[in-house]
Amino acid sequence: MNRISIISCVLLLVFSCTANESPKPTPTPPQEEDDFPLIEGGESVLSIEAVNCERVARVIGKSAEDIPSPNDTPNRFKMASTDFGNMWDAGNGSVFCVFGDNFNSYGGDWLSNAIAISTDHDLTNGLYYDSMLWDTSKNKRKEIIHREDGEVTCIPTGGFSALHNNHPRQYINYMSIRQWALNGDNDSWLTNFNELVYSDDMGETWIKSGVKWNSESNFAQIAYVVQDDLVYMWGTPAGRHGSVYVARVGSSNVLDKGAYEYWNGESWEKNEDVA
Repeated sequence: MNRISIISCVLLLVFSCTANESPKPTPTPPQEEDDFPLIEGGESVLSIEAVNCERVARVIGKSAEDIPSPNDTPNRFKMASTDFGNMWDAGNGSVFCVFGDNFNSYGGDWLSNAIAISTDHDLTNGLYYDSMLWDTSKNKRKEIIHREDGEVTCIPTGGFSALHNNHPRQYINYMSIRQWALNGDNDSWLTNFNELVYSDDMGETWIKSGVKWNSESNFAQIAYVVQDDLVYMWGTPAGRHGSVYVARVGSSNVLDKGAYEYWNGESWEKNEDVA
């Protein structure tokens, strides 16, 4: 049976979807898994298309192409562009929006990561940022995870919040990049590892946990879904190639790597190699 690779795109635009009032066509019966088109290597691809969507506002940069940018991030936060965005419910009524590599209006002032905070619950006119985590000593947005020797950059790929001592603790998984464009392929890169960091003061300070997955892991890039008391961890190998894998852990055991269970296609096992 072919595995299905899901290719995810993060869009730095807020969309407003409207219902289509035209008669609905008779639904097409779902395809069998083997009916998906094959790509090189024998894997299947499931494509996802957004329909009946309207561009409402930009969330980064200046207004352009008749699309407003209510955040005006170049002037408010000295951030004009960024390559990645991920957001989650911070557990206190706000949403944390974390970014990877980001720059000012002139393509300089490079930071590996940054976080904006929003309490906007009405997205019909865009997603508004109340603030960004701020470095008062440098009067600019704060880099929360700093590059060390052997790291090109440190890019957060997923985050979530879970209660710790009755207060919301914030978690981020970031990938430590060793090399971009591996073998000349812009869709491939090499990591040193990826690691969980956490914050107990709503993002002001972050602690590296030491909970890591190595560069060869199928969990080199992570996204999260929290359901009840379980945290589901969705992973892919480094780069834009490869299948999607899943693991889970109790929300109170996130920092215990031995507590993670990995899905082998039929059951959960405490062995990463079966995923």
